[in-house]
Amino acid sequence: MISVHVVDASELMRLGLRDALATTADLTLGGETASPTQGLADIRRLRPDVVVIDVDHEPTTALRLCGWITGGSPTTPVVASLRTSDRTRIRDAMLAGASGHFVVTDPLGHIVDRIRAAHMTPPILGPDVIGDLFARVRAGSAGRRDPLGALTSREREIISLLADGLDNRRIGDALHLSPKTVKNYVSAILRKLDMTSRTEAAVFAARAAATDADR
Repeated sequence: MISVHVVDASELMRLGLRDALATTADLTLGGETASPTQGLADIRRLRPDVVVIDVDHEPTTALRLCGWITGGSPTTPVVASLRTSDRTRIRDAMLAGASGHFVVTDPLGHIVDRIRAAHMTPPILGPDVIGDLFARVRAGSAGRRDPLGALTSREREIISLLADGLDNRRIGDALHLSPKTVKNYVSAILRKLDMTSRTEAAVFAARAAATDADR
């Protein structure tokens, strides 16, 4: 059974998701939080399999919560809930670490499918979102001769494996490190690159590798 935690200020939306999840055989509502400020404590306590976050209400705090979850628990996917299909908001959610998104006006069956897909598959970004991610990466690295110059050789190895889509356990297996040690390295990488999520760092590394290959 896949446990889902919902962080949404709208009681009506929480009720709708609660009813929708109750009709599935493989999904269950593991918890609800009205405020993203309280969300992290509840999620750490309940340890759900998937987290759904409303990123339109208190967007700054909600996106920071996305980053905290995916940075501290990379195996816990986040699905962003949006009021409209605004590309900028989708991009921001993906950069913060969300694995997928839905619009609250989507059919409930579609929403449930998005939640299930986030748990079952790695994040799949559309071409528009990828373009925006690369544009941000290019802007952030403009003027740098070596965009990864702040990283140690070990950190470069790790960010390269991040770009390949590996999680902490698989990175650890490849480099003979414990998952906790890899987690500490990832935190250091994000801090040095002034980023908030593994997704952003992975895209950054992929773009840097592509740029080197073109030279």
